[in-house]
Amino acid sequence: VGADIDRHRDDEMTLREILEKGRPGHAAHGCTTRVSRNRCLTGACGSAIDDRVRELDGYVSGRLGMARIAVGGFQHETNTFAPQQATWEEFVRADAWPPLLRGPEMIPGVEGFNIPIAGAVSKLTELGHEIVPLAWAAAAPASYVTEDAFEKMWALFEEDLKKHGPFDAIYLDLHGAMVAENTEDGEGELLNRIRGIVGHDLPIVASLDYHANLTPEMAQLATALVGYRTYPHIDMAVTGKRAIELLDKLLREKRPVYRAYRQLDFLIPLVWQCTFIEPAKGIFDLVGELEAGEKSHNQGIVSVTHTPGFPP
Repeated sequence: VGADIDRHRDDEMTLREILEKGRPGHAAHGCTTRVSRNRCLTGACGSAIDDRVRELDGYVSGRLGMARIAVGGFQHETNTFAPQQATWEEFVRADAWPPLLRGPEMIPGVEGFNIPIAGAVSKLTELGHEIVPLAWAAAAPASYVTEDAFEKMWALFEEDLKKHGPFDAIYLDLHGAMVAENTEDGEGELLNRIRGIVGHDLPIVASLDYHANLTPEMAQLATALVGYRTYPHIDMAVTGKRAIELLDKLLREKRPVYRAYRQLDFLIPLVWQCTFIEPAKGIFDLVGELEAGEKSHNQGIVSVTHTPGFPP
């Protein structure tokens, strides 16, 4: 395949150009490219390419240093003691963040907001990766996310994941403290369903709110989880960028990722979670040192996330 793609490059027509400009006549460019069962890639001679286009396009992307990264998000901070539930209408309409976004409208729709998905999109663009926008929605903190809202959002993810794949990786903008009527671990359930479609080998990196209630399932199902490091929160877009920097590093280095998860039976009062003062300030200074491999700490750690949780 590599030799045949190079032949197209010699003819000043790469596979990506064929995909963008259409399928020229077989004689028009002297095509000699063949795939399984001796079918012509460009298809003008009557042979279809639909079952190989995405695979080979991904191959060309890899050769050019690009990756197809699917991006999406589903954000909710749930307080189960609150009186009002988060309905589908709450996720559809805009608030201090964009309304429900899906497909290409997501890219301009998140621009200028201090939210993780905006930072992620900006960094992906800077790195030159291909962004495949799925769906993104958020709702104000409330009680349980209704089953109707959870399933409607999942339906968008499911359709887009199956329609637009395969991908080289996935980035998700999550909160980490979602509870729905039909699941106590909203993010864990979402990740589990996504894994059911893309498999367990595809890198999935998600950004999390500082107040995420991180579960063992979330840690097991995601390749990496990258949390905010400020409270009051000011680094939301920065966290999205950090998540993409990590994802890009994992794709480039193709290194195995080993995860560790520790949960303490201790709830930190919200008033002592402020990162401008101790003890939280010192904790997050240490997190940064661990991740950077400074001083006497072990080398090789690519990401450290501490989430104080969201006590009711």
